[in-house]
Amino acid sequence: MIRQRLIGLAYLVVLALALVGVPALLLALGGNPLPTSVPALEQVWSTLTSPDDGSLFLDAVTWVGWVVWLWIAVSIVVELVGAVRGVSVRRIRGLG
Repeated sequence: MIRQRLIGLAYLVVLALALVGVPALLLALGGNPLPTSVPALEQVWSTLTSPDDGSLFLDAVTWVGWVVWLWIAVSIVVELVGAVRGVSVRRIRGLG
């Protein structure tokens, strides 16, 4: 009985780290993915056509990290709500 509670608590800690720790890490390493202002079309074109110093690649990796985190976070929240309510969760397309 106590072992099951400890395992459940460990899973809860892992979920909390996934939901809170990953975005904190992404903010610390990659910064906020949302721009402070909408870039002009000329600025976007210049960025995409000029030689890359690695920053464009790192921005792309950061965006992929945020999208993957959001995907996982939505899945976790949907499953938790279903578990708390005691109902089976419908499959959401794209979330597996």
